[in-house]
Amino acid sequence: MKKRELIVITLLLAIILFFNISSILKYWTAYDEPFHYAYGERVFSKNFDRKDIAHANAEMPVSVLNVIPAKVMERVRGGELLWSKNDRIRSGRYVTVLASLILSIFVYRWSRRIYNPGGALFAMFLYAFSPTILGFSCLVTTDLFATLSIFIAVYFFWNALRLPVWRNIVISAFITGIAQLTKYTALLLFPMFVILLLSAYMPKLYLFIRIR
Repeated sequence: MKKRELIVITLLLAIILFFNISSILKYWTAYDEPFHYAYGERVFSKNFDRKDIAHANAEMPVSVLNVIPAKVMERVRGGELLWSKNDRIRSGRYVTVLASLILSIFVYRWSRRIYNPGGALFAMFLYAFSPTILGFSCLVTTDLFATLSIFIAVYFFWNALRLPVWRNIVISAFITGIAQLTKYTALLLFPMFVILLLSAYMPKLYLFIRIR
């Protein structure tokens, strides 16, 4: 990786971070954030019961990640509850921001393997300024975590099709399992894998049948 390329990547990461922190400081709690955070607190307390069927997507185990910053500060302060509920939710948003930064790196990484450094930087640029990504990457919801885990699972499955070694297969399987803890949408990974598998091997199978 060239120095100029690294500088652009760092700049784009800084832009993503700036946009998200600005949003965190500016916007109040969204309608569904309390549901996600409340379930995260229950999971942190080892209570996995789902109480609100109407907000089933808000009750996913991955929400426990958003609770960690407030819980760490409480432990540091000897169990003292530091902030109001809204402030605790706001602290949890930084975990989603971190997930967004990780996703941007994977967008760059996969694009670079398919295209070239210029194409990868352009893909990362589009990601950094995507209204959808900016809207969800500063909230305590499961959407960004689901996007991250689905993207990584498909990336390593794609790797496994190109290079079927145990490392790629195990990582893809592991992330696919993790994705099921983020959102019910992750179930779509299984038909996606079937489609990718068929697209990779159907031409070879067709050629084999014709030769036979």
